[in-house]
Amino acid sequence: MKIQDVFESGREEDKALIMQRHNELMKEIKEKKNSKIEKNENKSSVGANKEDQDTNTYLESLERIKAAAIAARIARGEEIAKAQEDFLSTKYPDMLSDAEIVKNKINNVLKKN
Repeated sequence: MKIQDVFESGREEDKALIMQRHNELMKEIKEKKNSKIEKNENKSSVGANKEDQDTNTYLESLERIKAAAIAARIARGEEIAKAQEDFLSTKYPDMLSDAEIVKNKINNVLKKN
């Protein structure tokens, strides 16, 4: 039996049953839609957590670079105070070039052995 036939027949009981079923289906659809929205929100919060982890990893790697640069300056025999001063004033190009010099020296020593 089609819905149109029920409405044309004029029986109020059948109309009420169909409307009740319609309302139940609409409620289920809304619940599914809301659950999809919640899932999407959860996925986006997971993505935000991933971004936070990436940011923390990046900051940790910067700290390692800074520490390596200080170690490089000390290894080159420069004063510790000068290395700390450069570190505090964040002269990144100097620190990175110093780290590269130390890396090259270490590689040269390893190649000789």
